[in-house]
Formats: sequence, structure tokens, C-alpha cells
Amino acid sequence: MIDVSNIVLREVRTAVTAVYSDCECLSYNPDTISKYPCVTVSEMDNYTYEESLDDTNAEHHAVVTFEVNAYSNNSQGSKAEAKKIFNLADNAMLGIKFTRLLKTEAPNKDRSVYRIYARYRGIVSEGYTANGDTVHQIYRR
Repeated sequence: MIDVSNIVLREVRTAVTAVYSDCECLSYNPDTISKYPCVTVSEMDNYTYEESLDDTNAEHHAVVTFEVNAYSNNSQGSKAEAKKIFNLADNAMLGIKFTRLLKTEAPNKDRSVYRIYARYRGIVSEGYTANGDTVHQIYRR
């Protein structure tokens, strides 16, 4: 299975914490958020891109979907802060060539918390090694 979840989280974390150094960045969606502001990046789907299978049925590409959530409970403007954090995460996802499928504002049980979430999809190639690092190509669909 082709797994780029750590790469995606690193890119989003780098973009968000460059501006919001205190922002919690998680690779999963917890039941409750313990620290704000917070952004979560979780893989929602990962399946073989059948068009690139070879005669041995080896996976060369995968279609991967991620969900990104931006949370804020800032008493001086949680909506504005969540939007700024989301925009940083969104630019990171688009920058690594994922396509945004959905973006919406979502209500929370705790009305003092503002949440925005989005889903992204990309076709990811199997990795190859360059200068000691594994490199994946991501294609827009």
C-alpha cells in the first residue's frame, strides 16, 4: 500500500505552525480537542488506482483522500482564526497537488468552538529513492 500520510501531515504542520506556532497538529480526529487552535489531517480512503496495475497486479499508484479539520475557540474571533488556519492548511494541500473536493463549516456540540473541514483527493505514485529520501509524485485527478 502506498502511504503518504506522514508527508501530508508534515506539509500541513509546517505551513500552519509557521504562522500559528501554538497550533496542535494531529494525524487523527479525536473525540475531543484538548488544545486550541488545532488542525487535524487524517487519511479517509486509500485504494489502488486500477489503471496502473501491471500483469503481476502490483500497485503503482493509489487514489488517496484526506480530511482536514481546523478548530478554534478564540473568544475574540474563533471563526476568523479557524478560517486563517484552514487557509494555511488548504494552501499546503493544494501545493502538494491534492484537489479539494469539499469545504464546509461544521457545527460543534460546544458552540464556543468553530470548525471548518475539507476533503482532498490525489493520485499518488509508488515511491522512489532520491538522495536517500523516498519521493512520491502526486497527480491531480
